[in-house]
Amino acid sequence: MYQKKSDILAIKVTCPDSVIVGQVVVISGDNTVAAISAAGSLTVVGTVVQHLEDATTCVVETKFRERRDDRVSGAAIAVGPFVWNAAGKAIAYDSESHDSAAIAGLCIKAASAADQTIETLEY
Repeated sequence: MYQKKSDILAIKVTCPDSVIVGQVVVISGDNTVAAISAAGSLTVVGTVVQHLEDATTCVVETKFRERRDDRVSGAAIAVGPFVWNAAGKAIAYDSESHDSAAIAGLCIKAASAADQTIETLEY
């Protein structure tokens, strides 16, 4: 049996000029990706599907369902996996205090304090 998801969420992001089509990338800064450096990373964005030679932007197919630019931070939050706090605001995932099953997606544009608008990729 062969099954394939037909609707893919692809995003355009900043990237190093050295990435290549087919490479798996992770979030490394605000709307910026880098080549994956560790298997099993919680910061994987997806696979590069379009990149022109020497360009600093690329298109990445993601495993996520939504890209949102209307979420609010519950505290300062860096790019990476996030969870929801009791008030329904995004906070950074912490492996010491959160179950990995609670991860709602990736923060792809950070916030320096609570109550700031962030960008997310969500499952």
